[in-house]
Amino acid sequence: MPSPFLIAATVLSIQKSRSSSDSFQKFLTGYLPRASVAIERMDPSFFDKMFAADFTEKEGGKDFTRAESLAKVHHAFTGVKALKCQYELLSATSNASGGVALTHMTTEATLRPDASGLMHRVKAQNWQRETFVHYGTTWKVRSMVEVKPIKVWVDGKRVDQQGKPKH
Repeated sequence: MPSPFLIAATVLSIQKSRSSSDSFQKFLTGYLPRASVAIERMDPSFFDKMFAADFTEKEGGKDFTRAESLAKVHHAFTGVKALKCQYELLSATSNASGGVALTHMTTEATLRPDASGLMHRVKAQNWQRETFVHYGTTWKVRSMVEVKPIKVWVDGKRVDQQGKPKH
């Protein structure tokens, strides 16, 4: 039979883990809607505040630093006239030092007119694993890793990540 000390230590460990998990879940409940609004408003400053100093991103088999990711976000927003975003949490786990969230995002964008004056509509779906670290009373994103290839449609037609038709 386990000792009372072992049982008490196990209960305290579970409670501490649950407390950290509850804190992370509460944070995500507010973070995902704020991130969606920041994307829809095309506000790169939100991501500047939310990315940890050592932030990294892996997308399409390429690695990006924090500065490269922020530049990529800023560049993407400059070509967009209007944007809608749905950001959903698929699962989340955490411990005392950090948390991991699996997310799915669908964005629908109306692009600014191209050289011929045409405006295109782009829809994208991506799935990613986001790793968070605890910074004082909040959490920051340390890394984003694409866990499933992004799906993209331009004017209703499926294309690859380079914009070429996908058969």
